Amino acid sequence: MKRWVFLFFSCAALFGAQMISDETAILATRLSGTSPGCYQNTGTDYGCLSMSATEFNALYVIHFWAGAVCALCTGFLTARYGVWVMSLATGGSLLVGMIFFTLGPYCETTEAAFALMMVGKLIYGCGYWGNIVVSQQAKSHWFFGKELAVSFALYTNSIRVSAIVTYASVGTIVQTVGLQHTMWIVFIVALTGPLGAVIAGWIYREHAESSMEASVYRESLVYAKGLDFSVAKRLNRYFWTLGLYLFLFYGAIIMVLADFPKFLAEARGETEAVAGLITGIVVDVGILSPLLGIITDLYGWREVQLFVAAILFSIAAIGITAVYTFQQVLFCVLVGISYSLFTACVWSAVVVVTTPSSVGIAMGLATSLQAFSAGFTLLLVGRILDTDADTRSRWTGYFIMMSVVVSFSLALSAIVWYLDWKSPLRPLRSKHSTLIPAAAAEMNEDVGECIPVKSRRNHSSGSIDTYISGSNLPMIT
Repeated sequence: MKRWVFLFFSCAALFGAQMISDETAILATRLSGTSPGCYQNTGTDYGCLSMSATEFNALYVIHFWAGAVCALCTGFLTARYGVWVMSLATGGSLLVGMIFFTLGPYCETTEAAFALMMVGKLIYGCGYWGNIVVSQQAKSHWFFGKELAVSFALYTNSIRVSAIVTYASVGTIVQTVGLQHTMWIVFIVALTGPLGAVIAGWIYREHAESSMEASVYRESLVYAKGLDFSVAKRLNRYFWTLGLYLFLFYGAIIMVLADFPKFLAEARGETEAVAGLITGIVVDVGILSPLLGIITDLYGWREVQLFVAAILFSIAAIGITAVYTFQQVLFCVLVGISYSLFTACVWSAVVVVTTPSSVGIAMGLATSLQAFSAGFTLLLVGRILDTDADTRSRWTGYFIMMSVVVSFSLALSAIVWYLDWKSPLRPLRSKHSTLIPAAAAEMNEDVGECIPVKSRRNHSSGSIDTYISGSNLPMIT
């Protein structure tokens, strides 16, 4: 029961933190001064700023770049100092960053406001991505052998629920009370972020040892001394292939969520409201990921889910690239299903191919790749869409890039499947099992190679059991 309380507050932390990120996109016209409600356009909102497109894009993307660095470091710091200490650190970063960001519009000039908000978003990004790593490491220990995939799917769904709430409310609120008051309202609701992070960390500190699998808990405490960046070199081919798959697939998802509404408005002539609703199908379908997580926990087959996710996304991307009039709703449905499959299994896949003592570093690296993917992809897409070419040429280039990225992720998913097929342990195919991480610890750097096995007679039953040499673990069959 305690682990579910921990998961609840972890989800609350992510829900609140995500609101600050979504708020930035919704308030774009107020921050740039182009909204009809701004004083620059004879409106009544005197809190509006006058950011350029470059300044706004930098403000929107900065927390991804901060996360790419911070998530990497957080994995090592969590392994060394523990979940509780890092929960305090990330919760504090969230709070300080949110305060600076919210105070930005009170500066006398847009330049000063931009500088303060950039600092705030930078600190916020460290807390946001850092807390994700901390929570993922805690879940990977506490839910292993139980509801691992479900816990990750529910956690990821907090982002979707937050987006639904924020996009449905903030636009209406800002029209009524203006930019500054809206940002304070969002700030108050978003306080669930730092508060949830600290409470979740406290619950882990107080109850993890008494309610967690003893062997997994002992392995999770290996961080105490001597852990350094050389641990990353010992992560196996499974992990690095999964990490690259995560980098490419998530980058393609970000391309859809960030720019597909703009495509619908510019190239298909849809209104902003309709474009948002159609793109929202991706998020709406993604709500199904916890159900897929249950299936993953019951039956395994993660490598198949990763492959099918890439197949569906490839069909959607290549279809809309080759056929300019490709049905936009069908595109979003296919992407939404692939996104659900992806989130239901990719994080639990990272857990089952690493060990409890190194999973924090693995999660930090994977989250860093995720954040870097978002920042890098948005940078490239911005360059493509900022060209002087005609509308159709620009968007064709956008979809060609998407198709190439997704095709590479499809190839990587096939490699992951092959690696799992070659491994005698089949961690991705297996259901959750407390034996898999411990067995993975006995594996050499190359994931498909295990150290020799030996037989040992069971004197109580007279049978002969096969064991991994140097351990007490029976081979998984």
